[in-house]
Amino acid sequence: MDVISLLEPDPKGEFLVEPRKYFVGAMRRIVQARDAKVAAALRPMGLTVEAFRILKVGVRAGACSISNVALLASVGRHRALAEVDKLLEAGLMERRARPTNRRVIEILPTEAGRQAVQAVDRIKQQIDERVFQGLSDDALRQALRSIERVLANLEVAPAQIASQIWTSEYGAAPEGEPH
Repeated sequence: MDVISLLEPDPKGEFLVEPRKYFVGAMRRIVQARDAKVAAALRPMGLTVEAFRILKVGVRAGACSISNVALLASVGRHRALAEVDKLLEAGLMERRARPTNRRVIEILPTEAGRQAVQAVDRIKQQIDERVFQGLSDDALRQALRSIERVLANLEVAPAQIASQIWTSEYGAAPEGEPH
C-alpha cells in the first residue's frame, strides 16, 4: 500500500491529496529540494552549506570573531570552528588579531573566499532559474499572494518573513530583527 492512498484525496481530483494538506507538504518539499540542489553544487567546491554560510557572513560582515560568525551563520560554535579550520586550510579565510584588542582573533575572507561566494551566488541564481522555469512573473506573484494570505492567517508579520529569508540565505537575522 502506498502513502498517497492513505491520505485524504482531492475532491476535485486535480492534486494528489486534499489541497490544504498538499500545500503544506509541497512548501516543505520545495525548500528541501532547493537546499539539496545547493548542497550538491557546493560539494565539488569542497564546501558544506555551513561553510558557505560562514564564508558569506565574512563577505557581508567583514572581520568577525568566530563566536559572532557562528551566531550570524546559525551554526553551532564547535561546528563553526571545524568549518573555519577547513576554510583557513583551503585559503578561503584568514585569521588576524583584532586591531583594537590583539587578544581577540578575527576571521575574514580572502580574495579567493570572496570569489568563491560570487561563484556560489551565480550557481544559486542558476538553480533558482531552473526552479521557477515555466512560471510567468504573474503566476509567481499570484502564488506569492496566496502564500502571503496563508502567512497572514497564521499571523506572521512581513518583518518575520524578511528575517526568515535572510536566515535561509545568510544565517541568523541581523541584531534587533525578529526571528
